[in-house]
Amino acid sequence: MNSTRLKVTPRAEYSSHSGIPLTILLVLFVPGHMLDWAIEWTWLGVQIGIALYWFLVLRRRVRPTAGISPFAWLLFCFLFSLLGIVSMLYGYILPSGGKIGTVDLPDLFRFVIYLPLVLFIGSAIDERDIEGISLALKLVVVFNIMAAVALLADIPVVSNALMLIYADAKVNYDYEFMRIGIPFTNPNFAALIFMLCLSYFLFFERSLKFAALSVISLFVTGSRSGWVSAMPLVLLAYVNQLRVISFRNPIHMATFIAFHALFIYNFGKLAETAQGFVRLQELLQSLDGSGSGFFEVETASVRLDIANDVSEYIKRSPWLGWGPARSYGLNVIDSQLLSWSLTFGIPGAIVIAGFFAFLFVNIARRAVRSEQAVAAMVTLMSFFLMLSSGDFMRNYRLFFISVLLIHCMGLIAARRVLSRTRLVAVIS
Repeated sequence: MNSTRLKVTPRAEYSSHSGIPLTILLVLFVPGHMLDWAIEWTWLGVQIGIALYWFLVLRRRVRPTAGISPFAWLLFCFLFSLLGIVSMLYGYILPSGGKIGTVDLPDLFRFVIYLPLVLFIGSAIDERDIEGISLALKLVVVFNIMAAVALLADIPVVSNALMLIYADAKVNYDYEFMRIGIPFTNPNFAALIFMLCLSYFLFFERSLKFAALSVISLFVTGSRSGWVSAMPLVLLAYVNQLRVISFRNPIHMATFIAFHALFIYNFGKLAETAQGFVRLQELLQSLDGSGSGFFEVETASVRLDIANDVSEYIKRSPWLGWGPARSYGLNVIDSQLLSWSLTFGIPGAIVIAGFFAFLFVNIARRAVRSEQAVAAMVTLMSFFLMLSSGDFMRNYRLFFISVLLIHCMGLIAARRVLSRTRLVAVIS
């Protein structure tokens, strides 16, 4: 006679999965800029090699990545690689166009290179890997904070070793001008990842401790765009907290009043000491309504000048763009939307932005809990706020980590069993 027997199995038994690629740790910790970016290219080659081995040798089934079917990724990547080639050729034949440079060639096939990376994430990373990936993210957040402490305290040997490795990563550990994005190549790169980590730990992994540590890491990057981008996430967390407070409970009411009093006091102190933090001071002054606003900040005005130059190119070819356009001297464009518009034209930029937006919309659509559905949409807002300040998706590792984190957010949001144990039905 058949019977059903329920056995409680610790979740840890399922947390170790051979599908977790060790290169996830490498992508987080290895400084890719070293040896003239040779390490970055080596990582990319190894990662693509692992992906091809996974598909061709192991013959593992290709599954949806971040909720998008493999066919959609395939069509997307090849379509925009083709569009980039057409845009470059069109820009070349325009009277005001320029020559095609060899520096542009890798950019033509960027989305084709992305294809095995994203499909590998969908095929190799599943719910069993979440604990391992969370651990990797926790390690990188802690490593950033420990590196900041070592540099600010000027700990012998340690601080020298860190600067030897990360000297080219725009690290500045002066209290008045602090920019510590270790272990990433650029503090703004780090800010993008720590902003995503904040959302991941706050709303999906539900680790308040590491959400707080992510805020600290975000602060020490000195990235003003990162601070602004994190505000919607912090505001959502605050609103969610208000919803669970019972104001009829005297303990809750006392805690509520004490928290706000402490916050207002510390914010006042922060405003007083902002003179000691140049980047924070500039941001506060740009937002207080005095002067000429945000663009009175020197770096912001430089970015505005670049944006104006790029906009002039876009106006001359709004439908097809100019291709990668590095050969035109436009190597650094501090806006992803402008970069996509320049490369693919305005219609192409809208479609690419929509494709990225769908990654988060799909999380909201599949989320079991309404709080995580809302969090996905707010994270989308923060993500695009951050992209407005940098051409981040041109970097292979940032693209990989971003899609990986979005994929894991989706895996967690779609889970129906959130307890620390798993019930396994054994039919015998």
